[in-house]
Amino acid sequence: ERIGTSQNPSVKISDDGRSSFTVLMTGLRLTDSGWYFCSVGDWQAPVQLMVTKPKQ
Repeated sequence: ERIGTSQNPSVKISDDGRSSFTVLMTGLRLTDSGWYFCSVGDWQAPVQLMVTKPKQ
């Protein structure tokens, strides 16, 4: 397993070295909601992130 970071220090990427990876984002705000792109080499996939208020 490899663990790295993106250009943003609040993002941690873990790669199992086989066929999947995990992205952990911390400190998210409602304004962080939107479309992001996940890319590996020439492959890209759009990812929609929806940040919601915690339930009380």
